[in-house]
Amino acid sequence: MAIQIINSTVKTQDGFDVQNPWVFVDQHMIGSTFASLRYYKSKQDYLDGNRQLNMAKLPASVVMELTNSQFWGESLAEDFHNKCIDEIEKVTGIGTCVIDKTEF
Repeated sequence: MAIQIINSTVKTQDGFDVQNPWVFVDQHMIGSTFASLRYYKSKQDYLDGNRQLNMAKLPASVVMELTNSQFWGESLAEDFHNKCIDEIEKVTGIGTCVIDKTEF
């Protein structure tokens, strides 16, 4: 799964505008629990191995505070993505992110 930012244009650290970037979410659960976010111009850029974008104002990582039931539950990946969406939407606005559940 990943996150698609929709109906939104965001700036890279180099000052370029990117419309509707795609976000790969890496889940880390050793030592501490957090997600690292990698932004791409599109899903195809990710699949092609193109360089990730350095985003000016969007989070690069998100600390997770999981309950025991979340950790052992059936929706752990979705919980990670929803927490990341909450953090991204603090910048892009409510309703600008969706979970991309398509296969790669």
